[in-house]
Amino acid sequence: SRYGHKYLTRPLHLRIGVTTLLLTHFPFVTAIVVKTHFLGWRLLWNSIRWRVSKWSPVPLGLSTVSPRIQIDESRADPVKVLHTMNVQHMEGSNSDIVLVPQPTRDPNDPLNWSRMRKEYHYWLLWWWGFIAAVSVNWGGPVWTQLTIDYNTSYFQLNVASALCWLFLGLGCVFLQPTAMKIGRRPVYLIATVFNLVGCAMGGVSQTVSVFFGVNILTGIGAAPVDSLVEISTMDIFFAHERGTRLSLLLFTIYAGSYLGPVAAGYVAESQTWRWCYWYLVIFFFVLLIIRKLLHVP
Repeated sequence: SRYGHKYLTRPLHLRIGVTTLLLTHFPFVTAIVVKTHFLGWRLLWNSIRWRVSKWSPVPLGLSTVSPRIQIDESRADPVKVLHTMNVQHMEGSNSDIVLVPQPTRDPNDPLNWSRMRKEYHYWLLWWWGFIAAVSVNWGGPVWTQLTIDYNTSYFQLNVASALCWLFLGLGCVFLQPTAMKIGRRPVYLIATVFNLVGCAMGGVSQTVSVFFGVNILTGIGAAPVDSLVEISTMDIFFAHERGTRLSLLLFTIYAGSYLGPVAAGYVAESQTWRWCYWYLVIFFFVLLIIRKLLHVP
């Protein structure tokens, strides 16, 4: 810079003093200066790499592509390739898309299910995840009434809430390996029963001790929402379909967490807070019957 040489020619103790002043009184400005300094070196390195790669037969950071795989360079989408590999593709207008992972020949492979069966299982998981998220998050608006009906304190209700989240985490630790070992469906049925029993206990509870048990059961029952539904979705859909499906699942989990307390406030005001539990019992019972009896080919 224009005056940089003057700073560098100053005595060492003066330069140390100026640097200390900047660090102690102007840390934000110092951070910007340091960041700009490293950014300049980064830009210089990227410029060197770009210039070298212009004359390099292989771009830096990339390996050579096997000559047996012919890439269709006329298309911008990297997942679309010429049909020269021995792999399965999508059918219909999207036949250029390679299926990842490749489905097996087993008709029971979820990747080989019919579109109707995939949609049925996915949207069943979607609604189950929504109701399960509601079951562990709806109680905030009725805590004041709970302290009166249970003759307890907010501290005890905080303990009950902590138990819910504790067993939700422990449920993921134990139910997830179980699902990977014996299958997803039994775990979903067990979790639904836990939620059903817990909400039924909440509807008739009279003491805070029973409320502790309610939160433990619903916490365990809601555990698959945070781990297993995502795995099940990846079992059903191919890689190019998962982004939208996982986004919708994330939406339903947060929707249940935030809309549940809103609905609970209206229900508690018009029908008492116990009906919040009874509505959840109805929803879980219907989902349990659908999971147990309804089969889509």
